[in-house]
Amino acid sequence: MLRISTLKRLSVVIALVSVGVAIGSGAALGFVIQPKSANLSDAIRWSNVPESLVEQGVRGLGGGIEYAIAEDFCVNIIPRFEDEPKPICDQLKEVIQRAFDKWAAGHPILKFTDVTGKIQPVALSPRAGAEIDLFAFPHLAGAYTHWWYRYDDPIGTNGKVLPGNTFTSADIIFNTSACFRLNLDLRRCNHFETLLMHEIGHALGLAHPNEYPHLNFDTDDDPTNEIPIDCEDPTKGLKLSPNIDPNAVMNNPIPGQPELTNDDIGGRNFLYPICPSAAQGGADLALPAAPLSGNGEGAVGLVAFFVGALSFVLGREWGKRRALIY
Repeated sequence: MLRISTLKRLSVVIALVSVGVAIGSGAALGFVIQPKSANLSDAIRWSNVPESLVEQGVRGLGGGIEYAIAEDFCVNIIPRFEDEPKPICDQLKEVIQRAFDKWAAGHPILKFTDVTGKIQPVALSPRAGAEIDLFAFPHLAGAYTHWWYRYDDPIGTNGKVLPGNTFTSADIIFNTSACFRLNLDLRRCNHFETLLMHEIGHALGLAHPNEYPHLNFDTDDDPTNEIPIDCEDPTKGLKLSPNIDPNAVMNNPIPGQPELTNDDIGGRNFLYPICPSAAQGGADLALPAAPLSGNGEGAVGLVAFFVGALSFVLGREWGKRRALIY
């Protein structure tokens, strides 16, 4: 199952963890929206506008979702890899692009564009930096995504204005107190590519699917088939289903294999429906700016993990923070 990140409050979530282990991929079982809601109209999406951030200063799907890697990312994170020899920066950049490309695979509009060197990443800012910034520094999570959104309806990849909220930016932060690996055969640390794919899912609007099985959505109860999404009405045919796919990349803790399951793809296609004639929306569909809100999610690996919860005040509301630490 997948859970769509739809919190309309300032909050973050905590989970303390260590390692990942490889398990096989599974079939589609459904997805869940957040916060603990059966209302699919609360989803957060990137708006399908034609303009890009680099060229026109517009945030959305135009030009691809533009991401930038912090200048000190490699020098900070490479010492935290258990692989020998340790990866070089070019290897990590290839893995990063591959992780993004896996989420875009088979989609006519959704894509990701590396704008490193064109836009300076800015940490924890709703309006500065690229649309997705990647950092490596000491943090409360081993892999953690902060995101911000506006309270206005986005233009969908089906060309229609869809109910919900509109992303403005996201920061994916790798905690330099954790350890990582590229080699799937290693077991002690978090698999970098799988962890990154999980965090990209958060930046697209998905959340941990296995925490609230009573809120999972599917088109049926068959655990072996895909989730067909109606391009004109993405909510059509969806119903609550208690089944959980333990192998979905979006699970918390995450699996060890860097592959999307039908669950993950079904959640993506709900947020960004695929239509044969889909095109990017025009300026006439642009909506007025609305107040910003923010949220965040951490990711965890499998095996030898423990979970703790901590509540604290952010702004005017209580939240939880989920962190991965090795």
